[in-house]
Amino acid sequence: MTREAIGHEKQPAVITGLLYLLVFTMPIGLTGIGLVPMTSSLGNISVSDFFLPVALLALLFFSFSYGKRTATKNGRVMNRFVFLAGLFLLIPILSLWNVIRYDGSLVTALFAVFKMAICVLYAFVFCYYLSKCNGREWKNFVIASTLAGVVFALSCFVGVALYYRGISNPFLESWKNAAVFRATGFQEDPNLAGIYLLLSIGYGLTWYRFARKKWKPVLSILVLVGGAFITASKAVMLTLALTFAAFVVLMLLTGRIKGALTVLGLSAVMLAVLLIVNHYTSILNTLIFRLTAAADGDITSALTGRDQIWTAAFTIIFANPLNFLVGVGPGMFGNATSYYQLTELTHGYNYVHNTLISFFVEFGILYAVGVLVLLLVGLIYLLRRLIREKENYALDFLWGYIAILIFMNSVTYQYNRMAYVFIVFTMVSLYRMKCGELKDPIPTVPCNRNANEQKRFAERRALGKGMTDR
Repeated sequence: MTREAIGHEKQPAVITGLLYLLVFTMPIGLTGIGLVPMTSSLGNISVSDFFLPVALLALLFFSFSYGKRTATKNGRVMNRFVFLAGLFLLIPILSLWNVIRYDGSLVTALFAVFKMAICVLYAFVFCYYLSKCNGREWKNFVIASTLAGVVFALSCFVGVALYYRGISNPFLESWKNAAVFRATGFQEDPNLAGIYLLLSIGYGLTWYRFARKKWKPVLSILVLVGGAFITASKAVMLTLALTFAAFVVLMLLTGRIKGALTVLGLSAVMLAVLLIVNHYTSILNTLIFRLTAAADGDITSALTGRDQIWTAAFTIIFANPLNFLVGVGPGMFGNATSYYQLTELTHGYNYVHNTLISFFVEFGILYAVGVLVLLLVGLIYLLRRLIREKENYALDFLWGYIAILIFMNSVTYQYNRMAYVFIVFTMVSLYRMKCGELKDPIPTVPCNRNANEQKRFAERRALGKGMTDR
């Protein structure tokens, strides 16, 4: 097999099946389906976590079957990932000694590191698969990820329908006593449900890029947007608005006028549908109530107390030089607020509700700056691929990436599996496209085909029919 053809091998059906199983079960939290109380330390466990070890073992087993055929490019991708993942986890592990400083629970700290390690393992599994799969498998992964989001969005709609009919169901356990109803789907928190739906829109836009029947991804995206609205999350609505604005601006700046008009037209249709729904039902009352209250109230009310949590976090950071340099340790923010008597907060204080500030307060300035630099480097790389190299898929990937950058300012995101997977999907896909292994929008023909096959491929490409990988 020639070097250019590497990366087009069909992956074992067992591996592909396990990956799809992870994709569809990842957003299903044990708390979200009522199996674990929200206050439990197991509240962040997903159903897919039980399948993750099986996927890891399967990858290890089948990786030996490839032997020397492992692609050089694939090796580079995995080496870079392992290096960054090692640094990402090393500092939290070294920070465990801070438990002594704040009389914290070693179990709590270890579990915080464990949750981060689980997210890294998800990223590893998907990085390995996406760096080796062929073009057809890559497309199927995108479609499966979109449909998983659609299923989740439908669970949000079902939860709303049952709530307004007065029917109890397990998906309301964590929010059934709330003053206003907010759809959570299979998640324990509306914010987490909302950002997952926004990331799924990124997959949907990617699907639209190569889909022959455009109505399928378009319908999926509309369902995902509708699901995001009924979470009634102010952070989700702000992220959706800013991401949409950035998306349209990027389309206009890169000369995609027709595409921008299409997006604006579909948005107008979606807005009209929402207005009609709001006129005949009360499904959007919670969202309207929360947005109105935020506009009329003070900053603390608008941010649901987050400004107080952030102030407390910076008070802890600057209370001690060690806190500034190495943080207070994984999962120790709640203990530190008690230690410095900063518990008079109107919102929960076990989490900072801001990812970068959380990294800063728990692991120190260097760790927070390092994460920020990596995220900005990724953003610059995406923009360069879009603007200078005219990579169409980079625009679709930017939707989810920008959503992550915006939304991470209102939630603690270091334990979110879906964000890790989406970032890995974005970077690995762009790298393989640059190497010519995933062509836009039709995969490159493997060069081990004979001249007649390549000629037929070129003719079909000119006709717009495309050709799947061998």
